[in-house]
Amino acid sequence: MGLSDLTALGINQVIGGGIFLIPAPIAANIGSWGPVGFIVAGLAMLLIALCYAETGSRFSDTGGAYLYARAAFGKFIGFEVGWMQWFVRVSSQAAIVSGIAAAISYYWTEANRGWGKALIVSSITLLIGYLHTTGIRQSALAIRFFTVGKLAPLSIFIVAGLCMMDSKTLPSFPAVSPHQAAAAGFMLAFAFGGFETIPVICGEAKNPRRDVVYALIATLICVTLVMSLVQLVYVSSSRGITESATPLADSAGLLMGSAGAAVIGIGSLISMFGANVGSSLAASRMLFAFAENEDSPPAVGPLARAIALPL
Repeated sequence: MGLSDLTALGINQVIGGGIFLIPAPIAANIGSWGPVGFIVAGLAMLLIALCYAETGSRFSDTGGAYLYARAAFGKFIGFEVGWMQWFVRVSSQAAIVSGIAAAISYYWTEANRGWGKALIVSSITLLIGYLHTTGIRQSALAIRFFTVGKLAPLSIFIVAGLCMMDSKTLPSFPAVSPHQAAAAGFMLAFAFGGFETIPVICGEAKNPRRDVVYALIATLICVTLVMSLVQLVYVSSSRGITESATPLADSAGLLMGSAGAAVIGIGSLISMFGANVGSSLAASRMLFAFAENEDSPPAVGPLARAIALPL
């Protein structure tokens, strides 16, 4: 994987399903301060990413934060950090694939219950698993595809909103209480999660000590720009919509009609699917890293190597 592949992976993981859902609660808490909030959060996350970049420039193996903690604090702390990182990836996969089923239920009511949900969840999981067994190059190409697929509808939304925007559509900046600022801050921190996946794939990079550094920085700059502009368009076009379950689709409907809402709806499905592709790739490489460093149960190590080596 080259620099562009790693950057696509980072953007794919940060811009998952969250940006399609949190503009409304962000606006409910801090109103038109939302775009500013995204910029401030992006700069704060960039400081953390720079720490990852500095540390990642010293490693060329698979594992990310797991390897850093193991080298700095020993095997036990590395074990704790690594397995917690793996559980986060797996649990996020489960939440996202469940979200995909919920989104499809808008068109097919059985998709979010009983056998219909089981069929969708298992089919998506098996399909992604098969993709990863075909090789790291195919996984990288898929991640590129999904990254473009999620950025395209968001770009349409941003351009349409900016073209229709004027000073009259922007609400005034409200007074914000400490409680509201803290609530928005937690949501913004969640929105930027995922860039830490890049160093996990370090062992698959062509020039890991250089490319991981630039990919982390490029990812944070790109996602901060995209998400702050999305929030700006939302607060200027939402007309007070702060409790919607599908805020971007509702906003796109106001801007571009039903076609715009459909574009954002399809984009959210592509985005969630793509996030699961990247998350599952990182989770599989984590197991390989545990096996390589003998931090996995004896029965898991050979299986992890057998699964990951084809990549």
